[in-house]
Amino acid sequence: MKKALLITFILTVFAISFVACGSDDGEAGEGEGEGEGEGEGEGEGEGEGEGEGEPDGDKEDGDSNIIWNDGDEDTDEWVPQCTTDSGCLADEYCDVELGKCKMRKRLCEPCTTHKECGRDNDLCLPSGVCGHYCGPDYTCDAAYKCELVPELSANQCVFDEKSTTGAQGEPCCTDDHCDADAELVCNLITHVCAPGCKSNYDCRLSEICKAGHCLPGCESNTDCVPGQVCVVSKGLCVEGDCGSKYDCPIEYLCNTDTFKCYPGCEDDKDCYAYNECLGSECEERVGCEGTYQCGIAEMCTEENQTADPLPPEERGCCYNPKTEGTAECKNPYAAQKFCDVCTDTDNSQGECESNQFGDNFCVSLQDKDENPLGDFCLIHWDCTSAANEDQGMDVGTVECPRGYTCIKQEDGEMAGKYCLGDCTRPEFQN
Repeated sequence: MKKALLITFILTVFAISFVACGSDDGEAGEGEGEGEGEGEGEGEGEGEGEGEGEPDGDKEDGDSNIIWNDGDEDTDEWVPQCTTDSGCLADEYCDVELGKCKMRKRLCEPCTTHKECGRDNDLCLPSGVCGHYCGPDYTCDAAYKCELVPELSANQCVFDEKSTTGAQGEPCCTDDHCDADAELVCNLITHVCAPGCKSNYDCRLSEICKAGHCLPGCESNTDCVPGQVCVVSKGLCVEGDCGSKYDCPIEYLCNTDTFKCYPGCEDDKDCYAYNECLGSECEERVGCEGTYQCGIAEMCTEENQTADPLPPEERGCCYNPKTEGTAECKNPYAAQKFCDVCTDTDNSQGECESNQFGDNFCVSLQDKDENPLGDFCLIHWDCTSAANEDQGMDVGTVECPRGYTCIKQEDGEMAGKYCLGDCTRPEFQN
């Protein structure tokens, strides 16, 4: 009876947990466990839609969202192309934040300052678009009229709303002049109402879809052309190695002035598991603050329960819980037979022994397809496991060895919590 109970129990739990613990790319199973795995993925895509940027043949480098400045040749320090408008051509203005000369904007293009708009007398209207000077020496184009703008105390060409019906192909200045029910927007180049984009896939590379318009920018590296990465915080494609530290190899950070990776770290997560971040550099870790910092199937003598890191002198050390430890790092518990191969599957001989938390069991493990994996010791342990959905976590007093999952049997002869690992892996047999 006991043998049948054990096999049924393991089939129920291990079909879920084994996939999580035993496979590097499996999803998390029931309980709380730790594992390691690496993966890489690539993706590329190019939209078939047409963007609203300047045509390739006419597009000026100063009007691009791509940052080409590669830094000073000798120092590799970022050197701005300009700091004031005087450093740019007559038809350009200086974007001080980017240190980049940009083409001045035309009538009805979005703006925030006067210097972005055309000539000196072309102003940024209260509506947030560029106007155009008008007077005795200049008359407005069709669909526009010359008006005195009270807030600016100046004459500017402004859009004549009576000149359009908002239908496709009709003139416009902003999206408000187009039929929103027909999903039309005002094309930023032609200034006629046209269907807008629905996603980034409708736009060219280095453009993203915002409010129906294909605009220069990016949300991820896949939005940029090859050889460029996305600076997500600014929504810009840049030529370089990185837009953030997540584009760099582990233990490297990103210089967001030169867009190049360099050795360094901001916290321990930027370093390999056996290292820690000290003074912006990854150094070999001294001791451990928890089992998660130890090797597979090892445990730490210390479990830091605070949010603050422990100084080296207060840290623990990593040990093999299947042994008494070493002279440098003693096992604070009695040696346990985690994942030991066993033959006493009816548990009449007590081959897997017991500990302060209860009896251990020799169980027959099977994978999710019910293929036999062998007979191994399952160790009774007061670990932290996932309880019923309405109860949250069942917090224990000691962690399972790294790579094991804490499982809980609610009732029956095996009621209690246990540490379950992929016992077929060599690391669990050492």
